[in-house]
Amino acid sequence: PEKWDTYRRSLVTGGKGSRIVVTTRKKMWG
Repeated sequence: PEKWDTYRRSLVTGGKGSRIVVTTRKKMWG
């Protein structure tokens, strides 16, 4: 899905984006 595409981009970019992804993952997966 498009969401995962943006998700992976954030991971690859790292930095602030990585932090946001980690926080989002915790919310998504509980």
